[in-house]
Amino acid sequence: MNKQRFVVIDVETTGNSPKKGDKIIQIAAVVIENGQITERFSKYINPNKSIPAFIEQLTGISNQMVEHEQPFEAVAEEVFHLLDGAYFVAHNIHFDLGFVKYELHKAGFQLPDCEVLDTVELSRIVFPGFEGYKLTELSEELQLRHDQPHRADSDAEVTGLIFLEILEKLRQLPYPTLKQLRRLSQHFISDLTHLLDMFIYENRHTEITGYARFSSFSVREPESIDGCVNEDGNFSFEIENWEAGNEKALSELMPGYEKRDGQMMMMKEVAEAFANREHALIEAPPGIGKTIGYLIPAALFAKKSKKPVIISTYSTLLQQQILTKDLPIVQDLFPFPITAAILKGQSHYLCLYKFEQVLHEDDDNYDAVLTKAQLLVWLTETNTGDVAELNLPSGGKLLWDRLAYDDDSYKRSRNESVTGFYERAKQIAMRSDLVITNHSLLLTDEGSQKKRLPESGTFIIDEAHHFERAASEHLGKRATYIELHSKLSRIGTLKEQGLLKKMRQLFQRNSLPVDSFFELEEWIQHIQAKSDAFFSS
Repeated sequence: MNKQRFVVIDVETTGNSPKKGDKIIQIAAVVIENGQITERFSKYINPNKSIPAFIEQLTGISNQMVEHEQPFEAVAEEVFHLLDGAYFVAHNIHFDLGFVKYELHKAGFQLPDCEVLDTVELSRIVFPGFEGYKLTELSEELQLRHDQPHRADSDAEVTGLIFLEILEKLRQLPYPTLKQLRRLSQHFISDLTHLLDMFIYENRHTEITGYARFSSFSVREPESIDGCVNEDGNFSFEIENWEAGNEKALSELMPGYEKRDGQMMMMKEVAEAFANREHALIEAPPGIGKTIGYLIPAALFAKKSKKPVIISTYSTLLQQQILTKDLPIVQDLFPFPITAAILKGQSHYLCLYKFEQVLHEDDDNYDAVLTKAQLLVWLTETNTGDVAELNLPSGGKLLWDRLAYDDDSYKRSRNESVTGFYERAKQIAMRSDLVITNHSLLLTDEGSQKKRLPESGTFIIDEAHHFERAASEHLGKRATYIELHSKLSRIGTLKEQGLLKKMRQLFQRNSLPVDSFFELEEWIQHIQAKSDAFFSS
């Protein structure tokens, strides 16, 4: 790391294309050496043309601010020497690199033969669960100060800080993960190979704790599930006690809490339905606190009956809200532990065995390679293996269909030392007081001989107005053009690389008859034509 020099560049321009006459109006750079910013550079540039109103509004850079500044030619030599022998780092590398290269060439300088690093791409790889990868989104996620978005000096500074976070994250990855990223790096936009080689060399003899080895890559060491148990105890609490004794506790735990008669009535209705094994249909008005209204009696009933209560929702957002926001409040109200788990359908969970196979396939599709890199890093962090934690590229969502857990995954994973994510989620759910799931899995379980949810008999269906639609979607059949086209593309033809061509080559090598492949190719082309006509109409 000591010999590496990185120059983080950001430019503001009059438009998107230097070849169409757009010009730089501000250029800024920060130099990073030895893991810290050692130098800053910022100049306004006179573009010798009017700045469009939109650009002025976006950047805050006006014609008056640049009219007395020098043109780019005057700073070209300084920029050239700044970049000489360094990595060119930028957020969306093609934009900044394109403008700087064009302007340097016009000024008589050839851009030094430097390697490039794109912080958009690198952020996607090392922070695979972030909601977005714009500078403002990344600075918010990483809690970095970004005072003036769309000003080159501020953008370059925050890009430099993000890049330092990326380097630190890469350095902390276990050796097997770095080795697999190195193998994929030839397909990245960023010239990451030498950096990865350096981190691999540093970590080659270092045993980083907290990780387990699965075949050729590392996964996060699973947390113990021993604590997720329905413990015996004396649970003599009754809902009636809440009216008198626990509104004070609720008000202390929930700032701004006011007594809500409707919430207390709801608690009693839910508790009564549980006790009498009855159905209850409750429409709770906004602001009543319905989630707390059913979580309290559900927790009490689960403890008394020693059987879990299943809570089904339509949205994953509500599932996370229950687990991370509402349940801690309920937990603080009781002197005994309330255990809860989210359990989704198996297609939500990664199959490690499938990922190992797909990881080593030769693939030049950028989205697929990026997704593999994201998954390698994510596996060192995730405790759930749930795809909801990921922000995949559009092509990565198609790849996930090949990686998701299914019935075949269970047969393959029984002999592995690392428990699969879906099996682990099931084990935790089986030991929990409250199991949070979705309408789709609930419907699957009701109509299946193979039960995925724990034996309960007590259910709360939240967001019940979506239940009918969920039943239609789940119990019906659906075909989409993208899914069908993707599968046909994977099969391919005898002229294109795909499963059909590979299978024919395999037959030829083993002296098996191949005549049927020509007929099969005709059928596939026929299906493709019919599919195009059907979906077009």
